[in-house]
Amino acid sequence: LKDYYLSAEMIEIPLAEQTLYGVRFISKDREPYSYTVAVVEDGRKIHLLEIFLPDPQWDSHIIFDALEEGRLK
Repeated sequence: LKDYYLSAEMIEIPLAEQTLYGVRFISKDREPYSYTVAVVEDGRKIHLLEIFLPDPQWDSHIIFDALEEGRLK
């Protein structure tokens, strides 16, 4: 998919005792957006995280920090 986006960055998000692995895309649009998709498995299921941000300059680490601390469900 990276050819369809301005950039595609591999990411790892610590989540308690596991790690979400994914990609953060920045669009090529005149007003770009950020789209992050990541997955983690728990032995029974695969869990998918999607984050759409209309402003790619917004600090998405706020969301990642909340995930790491277990504040998002």
